[in-house]
Amino acid sequence: MHTANALAAISSLFLFISSTGARVIPTQPPPHVLRRGAATTPALLDDKCTFILFQKQVLTATSSNSQGRINYIQVNNIIDHTNDIVIDVAAQRPQAEHNSYVKVNERSVFAVEGLLDGASLIIHGSDGEDELKLESGGWNWSTGLATSEDEKTMAWCQAGEWAEAGNGSRERSVECAFHCERIEEEEAEREELR
Repeated sequence: MHTANALAAISSLFLFISSTGARVIPTQPPPHVLRRGAATTPALLDDKCTFILFQKQVLTATSSNSQGRINYIQVNNIIDHTNDIVIDVAAQRPQAEHNSYVKVNERSVFAVEGLLDGASLIIHGSDGEDELKLESGGWNWSTGLATSEDEKTMAWCQAGEWAEAGNGSRERSVECAFHCERIEEEEAEREELR
């Protein structure tokens, strides 16, 4: 009798474990730079780097400085159409922070340093303001409406509509582009994989 109960308990335990067990998928660190297919680049973007910026505004206690909204952003990768690569920005953060947003305000900026042409991408924000200001390689632009001809052709952002997230907080995605220089590799500096 005890043997039958023990066998029933073991078989039901095995059935429970096998039916609810999660599959283990081996993890691999993401590459920092991924090659892209050249056929997918429109002519307009041939000399540009592009990225999608996710912007959240979190409603906090009302204060005169922030008008209650604090800006947070996330940039996961930058597509360098000029050099036909993808720069994995998220991989530069600790693994636990890959999907995290970063606060941007008058005291805190978001910066991606060491782009291929030696430039950096810097994103500024102000508490209580929707508009973000960006700069890279001597170009300055914003997530607002383009005001100069350079901003319309050399660097720009196109902001999506705000989606209310509840409790007065909201979020949107912003597509941005800026000029990137072509990097010419010296034959002696090129490292071939074999």
